[in-house]
Amino acid sequence: MNKHSLEFEAIHQRIIAVTFRLLKGHLSSDVAMKDIAKAARISRQTLYKHFNSIGDIILEIKKSFDREIIASVASRTSLVKENGREKVVGIATALFSLEQQNPDKFIFLSRFGDFENTKGVSLYYQDLFYKNLGIDAIFQEGIADGSIRPDLDPYKSSLSLASQMIALSFRMANLQPQVDLGGHHYSGVEIEDEFVAELDYLLKP
Repeated sequence: MNKHSLEFEAIHQRIIAVTFRLLKGHLSSDVAMKDIAKAARISRQTLYKHFNSIGDIILEIKKSFDREIIASVASRTSLVKENGREKVVGIATALFSLEQQNPDKFIFLSRFGDFENTKGVSLYYQDLFYKNLGIDAIFQEGIADGSIRPDLDPYKSSLSLASQMIALSFRMANLQPQVDLGGHHYSGVEIEDEFVAELDYLLKP
């Protein structure tokens, strides 16, 4: 990569970082392209060489975070060598761990995901996890090695799990630092740990 390309990429990443910071706690309509250019210390002409609109920047940020989620979960899962059930549980553990370390990113995804409703969120991440992580194949592996109940449908179970995991991670990120349930106070970590424990229990034959 030559010097010009390196400079272009550096500015590109600075625009993304600045926009992410400016959008914290604000609507996209509250932030103008001129605000982004000023914060990134570039001209508006330079900004428009990279992005046509704030919507394009948001989409780029979202894609970047989605890639990070998949890479992190896949990396964590690849370290699990025990059995199919342990790998499935490892996926949930990795996702929640990433959310706990980066709640702002999950809040961003939940606010700017461009979904019409929660069903749209579920369908999108079901597809993302299915295509990139092959959760259904891991369920099949667990059924074959005897670590997962044989009565579970690998495809339906994998889609349901993806939907529940992402919904819980988004909810916990937005409700930090604690959740009030039935007069009791729980941290997001406690709730997600309970989810993982219940998942492990329900998968066992």
